[in-house]
Amino acid sequence: MAQEEGIKRGIGANQLFRLCAAAGAVSWMRPLPDGSLVVQAEVEDREYTMLIYGRENPSDGKSPGDILQFSLPISIDAPPQALLERINSWNMRAVLSKAFLDPEGDVIFDMAIPLAFADDTTIKESIVVWQRLVAEFVELLSA
Repeated sequence: MAQEEGIKRGIGANQLFRLCAAAGAVSWMRPLPDGSLVVQAEVEDREYTMLIYGRENPSDGKSPGDILQFSLPISIDAPPQALLERINSWNMRAVLSKAFLDPEGDVIFDMAIPLAFADDTTIKESIVVWQRLVAEFVELLSA
């Protein structure tokens, strides 16, 4: 089956970095010990990571991946029960994102986007949506 015009059927780290800039996100690429690349960016004065996975080596900057995952760790000084109540409140109404406590008690906020039919516009819009969701979630946690 021929690939439709504009549909990426996957994305690599270099392309994601360029799309972040096009979406107005302050971002940078960081090499990992295995030589792969991870794209990081900042929203609400917090650094988050964008991971690409689903194929052999999508983070090498060239190979395309099938899933784009946004991940933001949040350390917040609040009683665990209060955090869990806020996280559950978010997760009950969230469609695109999810939150959970990691074993260290930090909040992890995630969103995964399948790239099977994504084009550049869809990916840029996903970055903008993610940044809005982060702002809303941080506000909920801080309430």
